[in-house]
Amino acid sequence: MAVEFAARRAQVVLTGRDLGRAQEVAREVSREITETRSNSPEPIVVGLACEVTDLDSVRAAVDAACEAGEADQARQPITDVVANVGRISAYGRFDRLDPAQWRQTVEVNLFGTYHTFLSCVQPILEAGGGTLVGISGYGAIRAAPFVSPYSSSKAGVVQLVRGLAKEYEKDPLRFLLFSPGILDQGLTTDIEVVEADAYHYNDAYARALRHYLRKPLSEAASLAASLVDPANPLPSGQKVALHKPFEVTWAMARARLKALRPGR
Repeated sequence: MAVEFAARRAQVVLTGRDLGRAQEVAREVSREITETRSNSPEPIVVGLACEVTDLDSVRAAVDAACEAGEADQARQPITDVVANVGRISAYGRFDRLDPAQWRQTVEVNLFGTYHTFLSCVQPILEAGGGTLVGISGYGAIRAAPFVSPYSSSKAGVVQLVRGLAKEYEKDPLRFLLFSPGILDQGLTTDIEVVEADAYHYNDAYARALRHYLRKPLSEAASLAASLVDPANPLPSGQKVALHKPFEVTWAMARARLKALRPGR
């Protein structure tokens, strides 16, 4: 995603809990743009440390991001933000999940998005307006078993974005939702999905997820970058999904599971 934004001449600020890793990724993004996209100008990509569950940490990162432009330029305004926070820390039956994992998932997914938006709204308004994108999820709207912490937290993100779209409808702010589906980005593996609760998850379910929900990272990145384009006419409060309609996907997976385990 950062490569796509940088290729579109955006000044990109990446954040992560590990400063060294954030800076390493920033260098990788810059190198890829320089080596593979000769027509693109030299990118400005910066890596900063940030813990999204800590409001002070997020505010400090936003302030540092405004100072992250070229050395000979004045303080740079923030005009767009993608709150790409997401954690699936617990799979399994509701009554078997660790409450600490439940709380941590909500703190990362929902409070992480809240902290990001809260810290960026005023700077973006001062810059003349922009777009704030929250990341939805496949379980945010449609019911999905065994991922209650994730689904609940992402449902909160959906309502947060929709509520803010109405709250700031007279301001030059646009709040959007992006649902990329399951992507091969090293955070969630098929093994984690299907082995969370061996009694219920099985190979048929995993195949359905892989076949219907998985999309290339490049496709998701391109769509995400297009959302913050001022020329994009998408109105505030709208959701854009990369994957196919979830009802079809889930119905097929459930039908297969029912055939394998009658009465369950």
